[in-house]
Amino acid sequence: MSLSRRRSIRSPVNPGMLTNLPPPVVRQTFLEIFWLVIPSLLLFLALPALIRWGWGFWPSLIAASGLTAAAYLLLRPLLRRFGLL
Repeated sequence: MSLSRRRSIRSPVNPGMLTNLPPPVVRQTFLEIFWLVIPSLLLFLALPALIRWGWGFWPSLIAASGLTAAAYLLLRPLLRRFGLL
């Protein structure tokens, strides 16, 4: 028995699960993931900028996390309003 076959037997996730879903479900899932990744990019832009501006690491991390959370809170209703989520 091949290693990949043994691994798929033990794994709780079916590797063919994605191929069994109808294409509209897969498309919608990928779109939702795409739109929700955008606010997380704010963390990676804000954190180094705040550190560069002289903030300490922990205050920068807290502020960048707060900005990211605010972006999620603002983006979700906006996406729902336009029917994207």
